[in-house]
Amino acid sequence: KTMFTPVRDEYACGVGVEGRWGRTLHRHGGGMPGFNSHLLRVPDAGLCVVVLVNRPAPTGRVALDLAAIALGEEYD
Repeated sequence: KTMFTPVRDEYACGVGVEGRWGRTLHRHGGGMPGFNSHLLRVPDAGLCVVVLVNRPAPTGRVALDLAAIALGEEYD
C-alpha cells in the first residue's frame, strides 16, 4: 500500500500514480543506452502493460495506448 501512495505530485515510492479513464494507474519508465522500458498497471482491471524497446521510442505513450485498447478506451 505504501509503495503506491503518492507522496508528492502523483509520485509514490518510485512509481507514478495517476487517474485516467476513471481508474488509478501505476507507471514507471526507465532506460539506458540501447534500452528503454515502461511498466503500466491498472490494478482494478487486473491489467499490466510492459513495453521494452532497444531504441529511442515513446514507451510511455505506447503503454498508455495499449492499456486504452485493452480497456476499450479511446487512444491516439
